[in-house]
Amino acid sequence: MNLKGRSSGEEKVEIRLNRKMRTWNKYKNYIIVGGGILVLVLLMVFILRGCSADNDSEQGEITTPVQTTQPMPQQEQTTVQQEQTTVPQTTTAVQQTGTSLKISGTAKQEDYVGKDKLTGVTFVGDAIISGFSYYGYIDEANVITDGSMTSDRAADYIGQIAASNPSKVVLMVGLNDLNYGTRGTDTIADYIADFVSQVKSSVPSAKIYVLSVLPVTAGFESGGSVSITQSGIDELNGKLSDRAAQKNYTFIDAAAAYKDGTGYMNTSYTGNGSNIYNEYYPFLLNGIAGVMQ
Repeated sequence: MNLKGRSSGEEKVEIRLNRKMRTWNKYKNYIIVGGGILVLVLLMVFILRGCSADNDSEQGEITTPVQTTQPMPQQEQTTVQQEQTTVPQTTTAVQQTGTSLKISGTAKQEDYVGKDKLTGVTFVGDAIISGFSYYGYIDEANVITDGSMTSDRAADYIGQIAASNPSKVVLMVGLNDLNYGTRGTDTIADYIADFVSQVKSSVPSAKIYVLSVLPVTAGFESGGSVSITQSGIDELNGKLSDRAAQKNYTFIDAAAAYKDGTGYMNTSYTGNGSNIYNEYYPFLLNGIAGVMQ
């Protein structure tokens, strides 16, 4: 009984396995062919995608040079040319070229018309410069002055000058130096050159102007209480003019306009022999505005 049962069970298993094998044998060729086709399709898809990516890359590489070689419209060309010429102009404004200028004519009473052109200018100096703000021609914030300022002490005000953020700086010192009687004109000129260098370092965009020392009257020179001489003033102004190109500042000669035929200051311009009357400041300021670049 047991053997028969086992034999019967084994026959059933064998029959089931044979049926599966028959099914596989019947459809295996279709399955293999179908699988092969599927693999080929997938390979074709990957190949086509790779070719498409390569084409896109090649097209991008071609497009870029073509765009750069196409001629621009006339309006765009004009705009680019204007931008190219603007850069050197900006650089020139910063990199000042030293030169000497002169206020022409003879000092006279006139209206102050140069105010707009002196906006943003900081004036530094001694008693003459103090008159710019004292008489109300220039705002006090733009006038840095000390009645006893000398060429070496001017450097003490570099921080104040930088804080005013000027577009231009005008310096007038030297008269007090000459009054020492022991300081030569070369030394004074050297101090002024050092001042110019320090201002340029603190305010690189500012243009620097050195104003000539104004003349004195013959009576002032011979008074005996000062060591200032007109010949010393002329010598100093000459050296400041000569060094302008080397030290990269602009020298403005205002002295000649205030002289009479003898080479001294015309006595009608001053009450004490050195400081000028209020009425003759507009001529000086208009002259400075007129020669500024």
